[in-house]
Amino acid sequence: FRGRPRRAGRTRGERGRRAKAVV
Repeated sequence: FRGRPRRAGRTRGERGRRAKAVV
């Protein structure tokens, strides 16, 4: 992802680049 969150793993909003990391 371009703007991936600090935590690695899947994000709750992969479409909205910026999303909280929700393993």
